[in-house]
Formats: sequence, structure tokens, C-alpha cells
Amino acid sequence: MQKFAGVLLGALVLLGAPAAYAQQTPAPAPAPDAQRYPGKGHGNKMMVYEQLNLTPDQRAQIEQIYASEKQKNAPLKEQMRQLRSEYQAAREANDTAKIESVRERMMALKPQMQQARTETEQQIAAILTPDQRAQMEQLRANKQRRGPGGPAPL
Repeated sequence: MQKFAGVLLGALVLLGAPAAYAQQTPAPAPAPDAQRYPGKGHGNKMMVYEQLNLTPDQRAQIEQIYASEKQKNAPLKEQMRQLRSEYQAAREANDTAKIESVRERMMALKPQMQQARTETEQQIAAILTPDQRAQMEQLRANKQRRGPGGPAPL
């Protein structure tokens, strides 16, 4: 009986250890770009701009462009978010007519969103020096070659 109690006690200690460890583990630190650029969605872009050696004035102007873009395009982005939600609900309900209807409305919004991105890029390009614009184009070409999230091809 004593042996069984010892095994049981040992098992309880082993099972409780992960829970105790999880409570003591600190939360991971936020990403470095999130600390420097607290606005959502532009952290990666600003990291790219760091490679361009922007002046403080250029950084301030770009951050202002992003703030203005975010405010101006908020209704469009909210509409797209709602359509994605409707699309997901229609897929879960297997409602093919609704899926097609929502998909068409989403596709109608895409040119407007692309136009907004193009305008933002043009405003930022106007702030950059010719050398910085050339470097930016090189960075974009490298990203396109690499593809989203994957390594650069050999």
C-alpha cells in the first residue's frame, strides 16, 4: 500500500509540474517593430523603410501618410471585414448562392482597395530620394521573387 501511495504521489507531482511551469513562464515580449511602430498593420512596412535610411522628417511624413490612409480607408476595410465574415458563414452553411453573392461584392471592393494602396505608395515615393526609390524597387523585386513567406529561389 505504501508503494502504491508513493507512485500515486509521484504521478501527481509529475502531472502538476507542467501547470506550475506554465504559470511561471513570462509572456513573450512584443515584436521589435511593434514596440517602435505601435499602429497595427504597418510594422513590416516601416521595417523596410528602415533599410532605406530615412531621415527623421521622412519617417514623420510617412507615419502621417499611414495615419491618414488608415482613417480614410477605415470604412472600406470594415466593409471588407464584414463581407469576409458573411462569406465564412455562408461557407459553413454551405449556401452556394450566398457564397457567390458575397464573393462578387468582395471582388467589387478589390479595385478600390488597390487604388488606395497605389495612392499611398505614390505619396510615399514622393518623399523618398531617387536613390531611396531605386532601393525600394529593388526590395520589392526581391520580395516578389521570394514569394510570400518563402525563401528566395536559387
